[in-house]
Amino acid sequence: MQLTGVELVTVDVPFRQAIDTAMGSHRTRSVLFVRVVGDLGEGWGECAALGEATSVDPAVAEVAAAALQGDKRASLVGERTYGDASVLRPITMDDGSAIILSVAKYSTPLGKKIQDEAVTPNVVVAANQDNDDQTGAQKTPKPDDQLTKALDILKQKNS
Repeated sequence: MQLTGVELVTVDVPFRQAIDTAMGSHRTRSVLFVRVVGDLGEGWGECAALGEATSVDPAVAEVAAAALQGDKRASLVGERTYGDASVLRPITMDDGSAIILSVAKYSTPLGKKIQDEAVTPNVVVAANQDNDDQTGAQKTPKPDDQLTKALDILKQKNS
């Protein structure tokens, strides 16, 4: 599937009740939705972050990142993705079960197949490792090296 367009929309979704975390009380969650348009159709997905820390399908974020990078609309900071993005189709069996098959591969605007080559950021920065000491003691959060680098790049572009 050749990507022809990407649209990103941020929506603040309210929680039923406030959630208290170490970072404060939260009443909403900002959600980034991505609409991907290609020669075989279009679809929407939720995009939070690339990598294993996200609770959403990393393939959605991978397609969005590849499209934005390929169209030179974004510089990516982080680690190489896994190359999981593919067009999936469920096929229902006679007994009601289903099998999900990969039926096509997404291509970047430059024609690279994401599933074959993954997405390599413009600036590669390894993710911080969580050194959990298993004591249950509250730890001081470590700076996020990827976020810090991304913010440094944005500051340089805006100065």
